[in-house]
Amino acid sequence: YVEHMQTKHPDKPMMDYEAFFRERQEARYGGKGGPKCC
Repeated sequence: YVEHMQTKHPDKPMMDYEAFFRERQEARYGGKGGPKCC
């Protein structure tokens, strides 16, 4: 994640562990249909 964010999205802030974990769970199980990275 860190390497991807540094190389592909250097202008965006990095999420902390809790935010990253929550976002990944929502992306996998939430089904809210939000935008995906890349």
